[in-house]
Amino acid sequence: MKKHLRLIFTISVAIISLFPFTFASANSLPPPSELWFTFDFKNGEPISVESFTLVLCTDEQCSYSIAVTQVPNSAGMPYANELYCYDNWCKWRMYPPGDSYSVLPDVKVQRSWNFNDANYFQVDIQFSDRIQKSNILYGFPGGYGAEAHFNISLNDGNLLLIRDKNFHEPFLSGKFRSFLLTLLVEPLVFSILMWLWKRENFRAVINYCLLSLLANGISYPMLWGFFPSITAHHYERVETTGALYLIGGLTVSALLMLSVYFKGTVRKGLRGFAIILVPFLCFLIFVTSFRYGVYPEPIAPAGIPISSAIMLIEVFAVVFESMFIYFISQKRIPLIIAFIGCVLANAASFGLGLILL
Repeated sequence: MKKHLRLIFTISVAIISLFPFTFASANSLPPPSELWFTFDFKNGEPISVESFTLVLCTDEQCSYSIAVTQVPNSAGMPYANELYCYDNWCKWRMYPPGDSYSVLPDVKVQRSWNFNDANYFQVDIQFSDRIQKSNILYGFPGGYGAEAHFNISLNDGNLLLIRDKNFHEPFLSGKFRSFLLTLLVEPLVFSILMWLWKRENFRAVINYCLLSLLANGISYPMLWGFFPSITAHHYERVETTGALYLIGGLTVSALLMLSVYFKGTVRKGLRGFAIILVPFLCFLIFVTSFRYGVYPEPIAPAGIPISSAIMLIEVFAVVFESMFIYFISQKRIPLIIAFIGCVLANAASFGLGLILL
């Protein structure tokens, strides 16, 4: 048994070491600011933005300003000056003028200009049929990794720019808080259901809880890492990382099932998991490094709606976790019982997530 586990560990580490870590070097710069603009127009039709101008001002009268114009979704946008507009939202990712990493085109910054003084800003937007200027707003996010959300509406024919505190990104991604909630709720619910079914002792209940914890610890990063790659408005690099998440999760699951199913005891299988866990965590850390900082690739508009992707995630999670528990328990838990337990556990965590997160 030990020889097999050492062999699995050695092969896993060797495979991980062969991955091209140089891909992550493209993300070594600090993350730029992200500005989200949501258009709240009454007609509800998709907004056609031909150009977007950001005017940075030193005071509320905008007596001294710098204007930066970008055409959305255009080819060849600079590495850290990307503007994308789809449906009723725009996202502008940028290093501000005067920053050492800034690559904003056609912006001449005088020596007397101090970007820290640019606390005010407004936007000028050229639509397909008109050009409109917004009000001057205080509080421009200029720090590395700063993120701000703004709502743009029409007020008597003029653009009204306000900060939006209830913004939800149009991207699908698994959040760390959701992951923690899943690991807390689903194993607890599953173990309680198993106790109600078999009325076993406390030790058995703990084993059921650990079994569900193991299944969710694999399924969450695997599925929430993969499904965003097939949704609308995702970064193209997510397609690569999503495939890696899926392959990594399925590989580790197969190794665990084989180690338990053919070696005779759950305890031996869990020992194998303790060794397999190390390269799996290294793999997740490596894949996650793709998602740091700046994505130079464009956003892919094609894909399925987020609501459909979430339904698929929940369905695949139930199927995967019930099959995983069935095999890891060496069929001591019938498949139908594992399926019902996973359905109720996932429903509980999903409902609590809607309430708490």
